[in-house]
Amino acid sequence: MNKALRWLLYGHSMERAGFYVVLDLIGLYANEKLGWSTSQASFLGGLIGGIAYVGPLFGGVISDRIGRNIALLAGALALFVSYVSLSVGAPLFLMAMCLAIGNGLYKPSVTAACGSLSEPSQRQTSFYNFYIATNVGALAAPVIGEIVRLYVGWSLTFGISAACVGITTLIARSDVMQTALRK
Repeated sequence: MNKALRWLLYGHSMERAGFYVVLDLIGLYANEKLGWSTSQASFLGGLIGGIAYVGPLFGGVISDRIGRNIALLAGALALFVSYVSLSVGAPLFLMAMCLAIGNGLYKPSVTAACGSLSEPSQRQTSFYNFYIATNVGALAAPVIGEIVRLYVGWSLTFGISAACVGITTLIARSDVMQTALRK
């Protein structure tokens, strides 16, 4: 596995951890912190989860038009804004819009980047590692998110998500990644 692909996988795992902290806890946040009813909060969590699956269909088309690098960075930036807005108590509507846009742009772009950074003979192994990175981030998220929420509070919980996607953005902007993705 080449260096750029390894860094992409680290960054992707971090981004997925940040994403799943928010996805796993947004309903509880709406219920506990904002006073929404259980049914309203559950609907919000389901709606955001649904948008997370449908958004990349549109994001992939946009990514093809504007370029994978731009879409990946724009998606990561929108996710960052989404998580920061949650950590400072901004309206959930702003967070949901930024989350939908960010995830929609980020997911297909990072998947395409994984494919382009792989040697043709190693592409299957690269995608296997990509999905492991996704699942490592998704597995760590609820544990980390709930511990931080319980002992420190909501702001830092969502701040950690912002830090995770911030690290992902720094990795994506690194010289190693930018050089490899231009090829």
